Amino acid sequence: MRRITSGDIPDLLRIAKDCGLSPWSENDYIEEAKRADATMICLESAAPETIGFLVGRRVLNSRRTKGYDAELYNIGVKAGFRKQGCGGMLLNRFLDICRNDVVQSVWLDVRSSNKNAIQFYKNFGFTEYTVRNRFYSDPEEDGIVMRLNM
Repeated sequence: MRRITSGDIPDLLRIAKDCGLSPWSENDYIEEAKRADATMICLESAAPETIGFLVGRRVLNSRRTKGYDAELYNIGVKAGFRKQGCGGMLLNRFLDICRNDVVQSVWLDVRSSNKNAIQFYKNFGFTEYTVRNRFYSDPEEDGIVMRLNM
């Protein structure tokens, strides 16, 4: 695994589209990569080719305590490499980074119909926190907010 570079962005766009992730533009990835609080990692095969990626960010928590939370924005794995532990490797790396940054909670949104993703996150200890009605578009759908207390 390594940090995402601008040369990886075409692969990220293809993987994200294939996974049905909420669309980010090339510029969205470029701007995110400029942020000091961003975590952007990719997973390569032995070939090497980009087979998965994760984008998250450390944020000030919204509670009255001092400290950080993290948000997981996108995680995707190329078709043909799914169900082989790649997503877990990416998420574990992100959680390791969060622990090193003394993050208190990790938050994410997931489509309510994406039962596989919901179970994947639950396997890592995430719990359902609340529902955001009509949070997603194309198609319109509720979003489930999930949280992992570190």
